[in-house]
Amino acid sequence: MKIKVDRDNRVVIAKGGFEGKKIVAVAVCHNDDAFDEEFGIQLATKKYNIKKRQAKLRKYEKIVSAYNELINWAIKQRDMYEDFADAVEKKIVADAYDCEKFVNDYYNK
Repeated sequence: MKIKVDRDNRVVIAKGGFEGKKIVAVAVCHNDDAFDEEFGIQLATKKYNIKKRQAKLRKYEKIVSAYNELINWAIKQRDMYEDFADAVEKKIVADAYDCEKFVNDYYNK
């Protein structure tokens, strides 16, 4: 983070970045107040830190959203597998009964 003090315009600017995105925070002195450079630096720094934390939060929100999408996809895959397994199991049971009936009918003529 870099700090720029503009005494003529009574402004302190904090500039930096996070993950390639620019972050700028400005502390402006009110016309009725005396310009206090140290206070302006501290205020601009605090504002900058808030903006940087917000940028980090947005990044982590995107990560959590991606994980949630992945979890939802996995749940759908599991449900599809369970439906398929149930259908196959029913077919196997039906085939077994059919086989048993075929054998019984053959020997019980």
